[in-house]
Amino acid sequence: MKTRICTHTTASGADLTGFIVHREAGALFDLAWKERIPALEGFLGNSLQPGTRAAGTLPDADEAEGADGDAAGPARRWVDARTVLYSAHWNKHLAAHEAAKTAIADLVKTALSLKATSLMIILDGEAAHNGDLLEDLACALGIAAWRFETYRAKPSAVLENLECVLVTGGDATLDARIGVGLDMAVSVNLARALVNEPGSVMTPAVMAERAAAMAREEGLGVEILDRDGLVAGGYSGILAVGQGSRYEPRMVVLRYRPDAAARHVALVGKGISFDTGGISLKPGKDMHEMKSDMSGAAAVIGAMRAIARKKPNTAVTGILVCAENMIGSAAQRPGDIFRHKNGKYIQVDNTDAEGRLCLIDGLARAGEEGADTIVDIATLTGACIRALGTSLAGVLGNDDGLVSRLVACGERSGERLWPFPLLEEYAKELETPHADLRNIGGAYAGHITAALFMQPFVPKNAKWAHLDIAGPAYFEKGWKYYSPGATGFGTRLLADWVLGLAESGG
Repeated sequence: MKTRICTHTTASGADLTGFIVHREAGALFDLAWKERIPALEGFLGNSLQPGTRAAGTLPDADEAEGADGDAAGPARRWVDARTVLYSAHWNKHLAAHEAAKTAIADLVKTALSLKATSLMIILDGEAAHNGDLLEDLACALGIAAWRFETYRAKPSAVLENLECVLVTGGDATLDARIGVGLDMAVSVNLARALVNEPGSVMTPAVMAERAAAMAREEGLGVEILDRDGLVAGGYSGILAVGQGSRYEPRMVVLRYRPDAAARHVALVGKGISFDTGGISLKPGKDMHEMKSDMSGAAAVIGAMRAIARKKPNTAVTGILVCAENMIGSAAQRPGDIFRHKNGKYIQVDNTDAEGRLCLIDGLARAGEEGADTIVDIATLTGACIRALGTSLAGVLGNDDGLVSRLVACGERSGERLWPFPLLEEYAKELETPHADLRNIGGAYAGHITAALFMQPFVPKNAKWAHLDIAGPAYFEKGWKYYSPGATGFGTRLLADWVLGLAESGG
C-alpha cells in the first residue's frame, strides 16, 4: 500500500472516498466538498445514528448492522457508488477512537473488494485537527492494510497497488504525526509477520536471527545465547523446556542505550516457537494456532524497533526467551525437578506450563542487565482467557503505579488490560513436598498462580508487571482492524509506555 497525505484543499478524486464523521453530517461539509460530491447535499442536517438514513441515499447490505455484525448498531451510509460515510461511533460496543479505527479497516476491505486502485479517507471534525487521534488512525490504517501473504502463490496485487490518501484539516505539522502512526504500524506488522510464520520456519534460531537483523538495521545492540551460552549462564528453565526439540533454544538480548539515561527498563517476551504442550500434550483441536505462543517475544521485537526510532532518554533491554516445547524421548517429564540459578528447585508437574519456566530466566537476565523496572509479556494461560475472553489481556504486578500506567497505555493504544490481584493466599497452590515449588497451581485462578510462581524470581527491588496476552494475541477470523492471524498485541502498548517514561521523567 502506498500512502499520501494532503489537505482538504489539495485533495482530488479517488476510486473510493470515505468520510470518517466525528459529529453530525450537517456540520461537516463545506462548499468545496458539496461541489465535488453533489450527493452530499442529501446528508446535510442528518445524524449518523442507529436507525437513520438520509433520503435518497443508497441502501446498504450492512445497514441493520454495525461493525462486526452488531445488530442495530450504527451503520455506514453510502452517498453514491463511490462515496461512503462512517460515523466515528459506528460500532456501539467500542470506544469512539477504536470504532473510528474499525471504520478505516472496513474502508480498506471495501476498497479491496471493489478492486479500487485509490482510496481517499477524509478525516473531518475532531479527527482533522487532533494530532493524537490522527496518529492513532494512521496506525490503524497501516495495520488494516497489511496482510500476511508469504505463502500465497498469487499475493494480492490490489493491496500492493492500492494508493491511500489521508485528507486532514490543513495543518502541516499534522503530517509528521501521521508519519509516526504509519511507522508504528510497521513495528506492529513486524510482530504479526513473525508470529504468522509456521513453526517449522520460525524456529528459536530463526527468531533470534530475525530479531538480530532488526537490531542491526535500527542500531540496537544484540547478543544471542545458543545452547552453550545458556548452559554457561545457568538458564536452566529455557534448557528444560527446549530439551525435547531438535531445534535448540536461544536467548536474545536487545539493548537500546542512550547517553545519560535516567531509567533502565527491561521487556521480557515469551518466545515458544511452537507449543505442543510436551508430554502433557495439548488437545489436537486448534493446535495449529500454537505457532502464536511466541507472540510475547514478537511484541518485544516490534516495540524495540519503535523505541529505537523514537530515541527516548530511557535505557531499554529487550529479552527474548526462545524455545520449542516438543514431545519426544528427550523431553522433560511431569515430575522432573531442576534447579534454577537463584537456588530454588522447581518441580515440573505439567510440561504445558512451560512459558513461566522460560520467563523466570528472562527475569534473571533483566536483573543481570541492571534493569530497575521489568515488564514481561506472554501468551501464558487459558485461565486468563476464561476470565476475560479474547478482547482483553490480564496484568498483574508488584507495583500499583506501574500496573496503572500500563493499563492507561493500553486504553490509548486499543490494547486493553485488566488488572488482577497477586493474591498471596493462592501461593499455597504451588507448594510441593519434593521441591521448593511446582510450576502449576490448582484448578482455579491459573493466571494468578502463574504470576505468583514467577514473583520469587523477580530481581530484588525491581518493579515488575506481567502481561498475559493469551486472549487477544491471535484471531483465526480477524479482530477489529486486524486481518486474520496475529495481532501484534502489546507492541504499541510497550513502546508507548517506555516513551511515556521518558516524557514524564518516570
